[in-house]
Amino acid sequence: MTPLWRAISRVIDVIFIFTIFGALSITLGVSVPMVSEILSSLIGIEPTFNVNLVLILIISAFFSLSSYVGIQKGMARISSMNTYLAIGFCIAVFLIGPTMFIAKSTVNGLGIMLQDFVRMSLYTDPVENGGFPEGWTIFYWLYWITYTPFVSIFVTKISKGRSIRGVITNMLLSGSAGCFFFFGILGGLSQSANVNGLVDVAGLVASGEGNQAIVQVMNSLPFSAIFIVLFALVSVLFLATTLDSAAFTMAATSTKGLKENEEPSPMLRLFWCVMLAAVPLAMMFIDAPLNTIKTCAIVTSIPLMFIIGYMVYGFIKWMREDFALTSGEDILRQSRVAADAVPAE
Repeated sequence: MTPLWRAISRVIDVIFIFTIFGALSITLGVSVPMVSEILSSLIGIEPTFNVNLVLILIISAFFSLSSYVGIQKGMARISSMNTYLAIGFCIAVFLIGPTMFIAKSTVNGLGIMLQDFVRMSLYTDPVENGGFPEGWTIFYWLYWITYTPFVSIFVTKISKGRSIRGVITNMLLSGSAGCFFFFGILGGLSQSANVNGLVDVAGLVASGEGNQAIVQVMNSLPFSAIFIVLFALVSVLFLATTLDSAAFTMAATSTKGLKENEEPSPMLRLFWCVMLAAVPLAMMFIDAPLNTIKTCAIVTSIPLMFIIGYMVYGFIKWMREDFALTSGEDILRQSRVAADAVPAE
């Protein structure tokens, strides 16, 4: 490697780490105050910075322990448990809440999305300039771009032996189905509460009290205390697994000479766990507004877009060089041989 490319690779590594910090600053900066508000309403205390501090320390200890014991023993088990818990929580809300309204709302929303996806994706509001596309559509696209590095590396790590087509298909279909299931049920519940006058969801969100809207919507259900606890637990586990995978990926990236089947040092994973918790904690300490947190996604994702574009170009070039003259049957045969060669864990 020439000195120029060595310098470029170091710059890319720095952008990679900086991007992950930006992504997780948003996740923790928004999610921790939400969980804090929910739990505070349950036990009757004010959601202060100290409450956020205790909560983030608990989450940090949880995912640090999971990261220390490794993927299969820690991360995989927590992820599986959280998946089943989230599915059970949503099914309970669907059955106990306004079942028919939730079902109709979800199907209706799916139809609108399929019909207007392109128009909504390219909507820029050039006449009114209300700020919605910049504040939400573009922000969310950039936000999820910041998740690209560590999610892709993590998925690749746990998907060894599977075909590229299988991984891509599963990511697109399973991820989309999970989002529609989760947001369809909880979104339908919120819409029902707003339409029937139980909770002024739209007013609370417009006034910047979205966390309070969540609390009031959960309180509209029978056995509300149980649902509030379950929702908080699911949120904490989601945060823990997200930070866990990020810490593992950053440790693997920063380990020099890491072999293909080797995991990074547990102490290095713990170091990144602490660092990932410290940055969003500082943002909560200064009470950074949502717009400031959003800026993290914009600043960190823009340079990454160019890197991803070059990676896509390199991937296509590599595939053409290796498989342009290989038939589909031979590629499938080679993938099966490679899958059989992977040792069982």
